[in-house]
Amino acid sequence: MKRAVSRAVTGVLIAVAAVYAADWAFFELRLARGTAMGSVVVERYLKMPLKGNKEAFDYLGTAEENCARTLLPQYAASAWNPPCWWLAGHRTRWQSVTLPLRYRWSAASAFAAGHPGEWPGAARRSDAENAIPGDISVIRRVSGT
Repeated sequence: MKRAVSRAVTGVLIAVAAVYAADWAFFELRLARGTAMGSVVVERYLKMPLKGNKEAFDYLGTAEENCARTLLPQYAASAWNPPCWWLAGHRTRWQSVTLPLRYRWSAASAFAAGHPGEWPGAARRSDAENAIPGDISVIRRVSGT
């Protein structure tokens, strides 16, 4: 039984390697002719983390993305290119933004900094910036008169 399974696995691996090698050979031939690459218009979105484990989403517009006219993904022009048939069915691209650890907000870091409810390291607004237009008491405090 082990021998049969071993032969089956070996046969499948050889078949997969042969299919990829043939796909790569045809891709290289088409690349030499200039017909190996295509492009598909995709929609791009941006996902950003917010305070309280919430996320904000932003639509970035459409963009053309390169693809390979092959059965399997191929490496060309210093990048892995998905097959055009796959990219045509997956036209949405998500880009995630991650904040470095020093800018991630937590209640513990805010209280430790003495500013609950604010981002650590954020610039504090002065009384003059928070003042209501026409508030003379703030103007006197800031100017010292």
